[in-house]
Amino acid sequence: MIRDNFARRTVYLCKRTMQNKAHLELEDFEAENLAKLQKMFSRKWEFVFMQAEAQYKVDKKRDRLERQILDSQERAFWDVHRPVPGCVNTTEVDFRKLSRSGRPKYSSGGHAALNAAASSGCSPYSTSAAAAHASMPSTSNGAPATTQQTAQSSSGSSSGSGGSFRSNYYARPGLRRCTQVQDTLKLEINQLNSRLSKNVLRTSKVVENYLAYYEHRKVFDPFLTPLGSVSDPFQSQPNPWISDTVDFWQHDKITGDISTRRLKLWEECFEELLADILGRETLQKFLDKEYSGENLRFWWEVQKLRKCSCRMVPVLVTEIYNEFIDSNATSPVNVDCKVMEITEENLKNPNRWSFDEAADHIFCLMKNDSYQRFLRSDIYKDLLIQSKKKVPVKLSRDIGIRFPTLPGFSSNAVRRDANLTVGGAQTVVATSGSSSCSPTTATTTLDD
Repeated sequence: MIRDNFARRTVYLCKRTMQNKAHLELEDFEAENLAKLQKMFSRKWEFVFMQAEAQYKVDKKRDRLERQILDSQERAFWDVHRPVPGCVNTTEVDFRKLSRSGRPKYSSGGHAALNAAASSGCSPYSTSAAAAHASMPSTSNGAPATTQQTAQSSSGSSSGSGGSFRSNYYARPGLRRCTQVQDTLKLEINQLNSRLSKNVLRTSKVVENYLAYYEHRKVFDPFLTPLGSVSDPFQSQPNPWISDTVDFWQHDKITGDISTRRLKLWEECFEELLADILGRETLQKFLDKEYSGENLRFWWEVQKLRKCSCRMVPVLVTEIYNEFIDSNATSPVNVDCKVMEITEENLKNPNRWSFDEAADHIFCLMKNDSYQRFLRSDIYKDLLIQSKKKVPVKLSRDIGIRFPTLPGFSSNAVRRDANLTVGGAQTVVATSGSSSCSPTTATTTLDD
């Protein structure tokens, strides 16, 4: 019977995640509950999820009014039998006694534990927050408190309550439970603040690195290296920020090829290749040909997991695990035993950082192996050769850009014309006088 209740609860939460409605989004405690249930039904999770999908499809076929009534009834049922942590459970408390006493009775030890936790300045409702507070230096009456003293005070308050502090806390209505996500973020903030006072590199070394980076990368900056000039190794179109043409931005769209500047930027580092959407797609095609495309897909799914909403974390963790990590995964990634053990340990408490070790391992494999082979591959060499060819497309257009009337300007319209060679033919479009206020007609010719 208990197992059936857990299964019904799991199906209900899965149905909630399938509906894109704001009022049906999972709360923090519900998302944690779903993650625990998923771990409990690890072997039968696919069956439970299929059952939830089937019920969701049946509910969608119902009338709107009937569907709203059933949703309200189901939510009311679970609000009663699985209330919010910190609230009174109506199925366990005798309301006749509760009405006579006016409120539940608490032991003095429970009050002492709450007062001690409040005076410490840290939330007492989870062990991770207590550990974070114990690692940070705190003062009491001018003397620093040690970790051992904090642990003793915490254990003393728990023993004085006649049981675990957590059980006393959940028995108290009106108190908001500090979720584990908040505790993790607080611990991370404390660690980052402690690193602000430590210098990892010397200032002279940092300046030297910045100067070397500037000298190496200035050819890719259109302001530091004027486009189309002798110093420009790519002979690109004029800078769109200081000219009246946007061909620099529209090059790939107009020609259908990737510019040499963009391809050479991919050679600089692996991070530049992954940051470019087109570069990532090109690398994915190359890896698929070498039967290792799952590595890039896994790494990208982990990046999306880090930035997703809290309610979607359990769902994405399950999808990533079933597709890439599980022994019966559809696209297993190549990770060693040590990384696999760390990942399995992290999945006991799933969060958005559970796959970080595996993702870093896959990133290093791609950077040291796949990336080097990609730069030597025929795919990349063909793109380089194609980008250096003359484009057999002639565009002749006149763009009118209007500026406000300023002293020294005889007209508020600036026009330009473009001359590009098409095969062996050439067309010249003459501009009108500078005193005209309307741009000339644009003509576009394409010769095969």
